[in-house]
Amino acid sequence: MTLFATPTLASDPPKADEHGGKPSKASDKKPDGKKGAKKEEAKAAPEVKSKMEHTDGYVNEWIPFPPFTAIALPGLEKFSYKPVRGEMTVVIMLATWCAPCVRMMPEILRLQARTARLPVKYLNIFTNDTKQDAIGFMTEHGMKSGVLATHEVLATFKNPELPAIYVGDRNSWMLMRYLKATPENLAEIEESIKYLTAI
Repeated sequence: MTLFATPTLASDPPKADEHGGKPSKASDKKPDGKKGAKKEEAKAAPEVKSKMEHTDGYVNEWIPFPPFTAIALPGLEKFSYKPVRGEMTVVIMLATWCAPCVRMMPEILRLQARTARLPVKYLNIFTNDTKQDAIGFMTEHGMKSGVLATHEVLATFKNPELPAIYVGDRNSWMLMRYLKATPENLAEIEESIKYLTAI
């Protein structure tokens, strides 16, 4: 198994400007004229959608890790998240009614405990759950934090099959994506986290 988990592209990743702007690519330039620009945008939109929906395991496209807004538990305050450069992101999407999620939760929490001192942010997101069910689940499993997904979150992550895990690297790029995640996936994620936070 390859340890280095950075997307393997033939060329270097696009560079963002120093003020946090979007990466610039030659393909971003639009032809002169409104008609040409519209045609170019129409072609680009399906491509971005396909990258998010059809990648699994290591992501071999340069996809920015998406920011999102959810509802924090237990108080139901608005919770907004945006990846921070220098810190990895691990979004775990689960549900109290999802049997595989329930079975994997102890291992997920052990992974979070083993990497607690590393620069990685874990976000446990309950999908299609009530506040009462989610809080009860958190209490039962000893979870320190959790959020409820909004329609925006489900749309952002394409309403994935659970359990779903998304990993962002320290430069805010999408690194790994697992649908119907397994314990084997957790081992791979942990190995990548330890490697990428050490360099």
